[in-house]
Amino acid sequence: MLACTTGGSVDYLPYQYILNSEKTQPFGTDDFQKSGLEAVFTRMDRQIAQRHRYAPSPTGDLHLGNVRTALLAWLAARTAHGTFILRIEDLDRPRIRPHATAHILDDLRWLGLDWDEGPDVGGPVGPYQQLRRQALYAGALARLRGEQRLYPCFCSRAELARMASAPGVGEDAPAYPGTCRALSSAQIQERLAAGRRPAWRFRVGPGVVRF
Repeated sequence: MLACTTGGSVDYLPYQYILNSEKTQPFGTDDFQKSGLEAVFTRMDRQIAQRHRYAPSPTGDLHLGNVRTALLAWLAARTAHGTFILRIEDLDRPRIRPHATAHILDDLRWLGLDWDEGPDVGGPVGPYQQLRRQALYAGALARLRGEQRLYPCFCSRAELARMASAPGVGEDAPAYPGTCRALSSAQIQERLAAGRRPAWRFRVGPGVVRF
């Protein structure tokens, strides 16, 4: 499959668009034009405003892996005449280091990178620091809970790991067996009173989910 990034999502094109069973040579420019992919990508570029995001965590200085990711995201955005977004992932409070965000911005600018939206330049869908977006997330969570689309799960990480490694659990088994899906109100209150904090899971109906 060929992955095509389009506006933050990834579309996949089958190999038959690229190669046929008789072709063994590398896929070149002429093949690109003949295959029709050139028209596909041209149409995508015209119709889809691409947005590429780089989201570092201010837990220390940038390392080479961070820089590589930033450079590739920036190149993808600039090549597609899209928008390059910088968002700071500062939710892991115990690991956040003072002044790390400022150092990250300085280092990226020293490398010659710029961004169209970010914590220091603003933009239409800010704020661009996760901590400052918590009210937005809390509102969305409250709405989903009110619509009964979520349920609390009190399983610990150790319990989840044991479920995943239980005998007879194969690759086709659900990642989570729904242990807490049918808890009664009394059972939920009992666990909350014991000081257990839940994670919230989507209440997915039976069958295969496609999107």
